[in-house]
Order: sequence, then C-alpha cells, then structure tokens
Amino acid sequence: MEKTYCDLMLLASGVIAALAVSIIGIKIPSKQEFRKLRTARATLAASFITLSILNFICYFTGYDEDLDRLNTMIVAAFQALLLTGTLLVFIRPDVVTGKWVGLQVAAISIITALLYFVMFLFPGIYPVFFYTGAALLVLQLVLYSISFFKSQNMTLNDLNDYYADDFSPRLGGIRAGFILMLIIGVMALCTLVTGPWFYAIFVPAYLICYTIVAICMIRYVNITSFILPAVSQDSTETPTAEQPSEASHKNPANISDNQIIELRNKLESWVAAGEYRHRDIPYKDILEHLDTDPATMRAFMKSEHGMDFRSWRNRLRLNDASRMLLEHPEMKAERISEAVGYSDSSNFHTDFRKFTGMSASEWRKTHTKTGQCQNPLSTNPENQS
Repeated sequence: MEKTYCDLMLLASGVIAALAVSIIGIKIPSKQEFRKLRTARATLAASFITLSILNFICYFTGYDEDLDRLNTMIVAAFQALLLTGTLLVFIRPDVVTGKWVGLQVAAISIITALLYFVMFLFPGIYPVFFYTGAALLVLQLVLYSISFFKSQNMTLNDLNDYYADDFSPRLGGIRAGFILMLIIGVMALCTLVTGPWFYAIFVPAYLICYTIVAICMIRYVNITSFILPAVSQDSTETPTAEQPSEASHKNPANISDNQIIELRNKLESWVAAGEYRHRDIPYKDILEHLDTDPATMRAFMKSEHGMDFRSWRNRLRLNDASRMLLEHPEMKAERISEAVGYSDSSNFHTDFRKFTGMSASEWRKTHTKTGQCQNPLSTNPENQS
C-alpha cells in the first residue's frame, strides 16, 4: 500500500506542476482593473507549485501516519485560503484585499508552527491540539462557504441589474470550482482518520479539482471583463430593470402622452435595428440610447406590455429564435440562441420551454410537420398573464 501511496504522490506532483505551468502562461491584460487577477494568477500558480513540491517530497519520504496527517491538514488549510481567494477574485475582486489574505496566512502559519512544536516536543498532549486544528479547518471551510456564496449572490444581483439579463449560468464554472474545493476539503478531513488506502480516492479527486480550477482561471480571464464594470459600479447609480423605485411606486403613471409616443417610436426603431440581439450591453447605455430613465421605462413597460424590460426583450429574442428554428433547419439551437442574443444556451432552453411549453427541438419538429411558423408566445396561455 505504501508503494501505491508513493506512486500517487509522484503522479500528483507531475500533474499539478503541469497545471502550474499552464496558469503561468495565461495572458492577462496589463490594465489596472486586471491587477488583482494578475495577482490571483501568481498566487494560484505558487500554490500549485508548492503542492507539487510537497507531493514530490512525500514520494521520497513515504507514508508516516502522524506526520502525513498533519501535513495534509496544514496543506488543506493553505490551499483552501488560496483557492477561495482566487475564485473570489473572479467574482468579487474588492473582497480579496492584502489585509484579508495576510491575516489568514499569519493565523494559519502560527497554528502550523504550534502544531509541529507540540507534535515533536509534547507528543502526550498532541492529539488534543491535532483535533482542535481539525475543528478549526472545518470552521475555515464553513466561513469560506458563507463568504463565497454571499459574494456570488451580490455579484449576480449587480450583473443582472447592470445588464438587465440573467448571468447565473455564466458563473456556473466558478461556482462548481468552489463546490469541488469544499468536497476536497471534506476528503482531506477524512484522510485524518483513515489509512493510506484513502489516498487512492483522495489524490485523483483533488487532481480533478485542481484541473477544473486551472480551467476556470484560463476561461474566466477571457470573460472577466464583463464582470468588472458591474461589480465596480456604484449601486446607487445603477438603474435596475425589475425593482421599482420609490418614485415609480408613488406615481407609476406620471408619463405624458408625448413621452409615451416618443418612447414607443424609439423602441420600435430600436427593435427594427435588431438592438435587442446585442449581448452584454449595460442597461444604462440602453436607457441613454432611448433617451429615457429607469422609472419611465419601468412604468412604460408595465403599462404597454405588462412585464419588465428584461422579460420583454427575451420575448423578442424568442420570437426570432422560433422563426430561425424553422427557416434554418441546419442551425443548432445553441447557435440560434447566440444569434438572437442569449449569452448562455441553458438560459435560452429554459426560457423557450417556459414560453412555448416545449423544447426547441420539439418546437422545430412539431411546426416543421405542420408547416406553421407561429409566434411561440401565443401558444402557451400561461404567458399571457
């Protein structure tokens, strides 16, 4: 079993070293707003290199139960900090400050030194300190979970308001990476009470986790630019497409006939130009283009269409998609969803089923047979409410 353990450590060392090289090779714009992302790249690469070196050392030293369990716990604490910090930088850069990282590194380092000191000089009381350290690791994972999901929800709200669109699926990879990190943290805790055989499960699992985190880093560097403007925007200045303001509650119909006619004409021109198909356009830019304000737009949409701007725009996109599904049978639904303005195909499929009562493939099959190209929003009575 010890040979298997050593072989696994060697494999892990090589794979993680290769991932570190791929992370170092990521190109990040030199703009100031990407500064924390560049720091996250360096930090993540350093954590990968450190873990690779530790695994290589374990390959030569072999399995020592007490020492290896302590090493695993300490490494898990540092890696949880570094990985959580990296993932937070993707979605909420302002949360990860030098002070935030420095205080936690100092705390983990002090606890580490204390545990090694007690282990070698006071072995009789070492188990008490060891299991206290394990409890602190559990607390660390819980606190990181609270911080991550709170930050994720804040960022989603900012993105949805800033762009008047649903961005939850586009953050799915980061969310999955964090959940995997939690699973690895729990598995690291399991190694504290099991033998070397558990590493046959643990090592492949954390290799998968680290690979996904590296992919997240590579992927999200290319799309972080759409997150940064939204999370750095002052919330008091960000118009929202859904939540009514106090003024609109008090006087929702305080729009003159001339304003209604003017906004209706501008929206018709906006639709005729296909502007609704454009993705990642800030809502405030749309309002400026239409020469209106959030309260007026909200009241107009409620009066004219009985829904908010986001839902109205999605219906326009779905109308286009329903037509394209029939007119272009060679095009896949995912390609059509991109063409009509959806940033994520899962959003498109969810909305299409909600508004038509069937999937895109079912719509194409049904209406190809009947030869009809019907407005999808008129086929489902629930959509009229």
